Order: sequence, then structure tokens, then C-alpha cells
Amino acid sequence: MYMTERILEYWAKKYDEGIKRGDKYDIAQRTVCILLTCFDIKELKEIDEFHTKWNIREEKHSDIILTSKLEFHIINLNNLDKVIDISDKEKALLNWCRFITSPESLEESIMKENDKILKAKEVLDRLNDNEEEIERAYQRQRAIRYQNALRESGYDEGIEDGIKKGGEQGKKDVAKKMLDNNIDIDMIIKITGLTKEQIENIK
Repeated sequence: MYMTERILEYWAKKYDEGIKRGDKYDIAQRTVCILLTCFDIKELKEIDEFHTKWNIREEKHSDIILTSKLEFHIINLNNLDKVIDISDKEKALLNWCRFITSPESLEESIMKENDKILKAKEVLDRLNDNEEEIERAYQRQRAIRYQNALRESGYDEGIEDGIKKGGEQGKKDVAKKMLDNNIDIDMIIKITGLTKEQIENIK
């Protein structure tokens, strides 16, 4: 997967975006790249920590960082179960990672300690409760994109023109095209004016 090479590329692109031609180098922004993985990276297989931080350091004087403008954070969700001892500073990150991997099993006490995780859980619950509404919204967006594509391509001079010119058959032709593109039946009914039974017969 060349993950180490890819993270370097991602960092370089973001760092380069902050410098325009003719700018002085001192305006370059500190660029931090965060990699969240659910698999082991070959070069880091000997490391059990779930979170590692990387800078450019001198080989003999490892306490000296060449520049603070380059920083990588690699978070390996596979190593969460290997955590034994952890600092308070890392505890919040660990709890967020546990929420990401298994929001339903995260202890209530942890969510009460971190109101941001609690709010995230509440939003997730609302989304799960409204899956049908989300799907309807998705289908509405698909229908809009489909209408735009038809108009741009000049197909029957667009949906409305096709329906007006073709009458009942025009409506069925449009409905058939929309069915072929997996548009929600409720949206097809709204656009064509056909009944659900008529659309079912087209299938």
C-alpha cells in the first residue's frame, strides 16, 4: 500500500499549498498530517502503541527536532486492545478511537466524562433513527442530478418537455429511465404524475 510514502505525499501537498510563488518561506504554515488506520503498517509492526507521533530528528541528538512545521500522527485502531498504561493526555484520544470503532459498546461513564463524545453519540443515534429520511434525502438528490443530466444532454428536451410532448407514453419513458437509474419510486411519482401501480407495471 506504500502508506509511508503516501503520508509523505499528503503532507507535502498540504505544505506546498500554503506557499505561493514569490512568497517568503517564513510564511509557510506548520502542517500536521494525521493518518487513521484499521490495519498494521509494515514499517510499524513492532510498535504496540495505538498512537505514534513523528518529526524530523537528528540521529545522534534525538531530542533536537529539525523543524516544527512537519509532524505526523499515526493512529492504529488495531492496537486499541493492546493499551495497558496510558497518560491522561492520551486518554481522551483513546476514548474517541473507541467511540469510532464501537460507539454502541462505549461505557456510559466515559461519555459522561467527555461531553463532546456524548453529543456525538446523540447525533449518531438521531441519524440511525432517521435512516429512512436520510435515504429519501439521498434519493431526492439523485433525482435532481438525474434531471440536470437529462437537460444537459438534451434528452427529449428535458423531463418536462418529454412528458408534455409524449403524453402518457412520455411519462412512462421518463419513469423507465429513472427506474433504470435506481431513482426512488416516490420521487418518480412526484416528477411524472404516474401512480405507483403504473410504475410497478413498467418494471
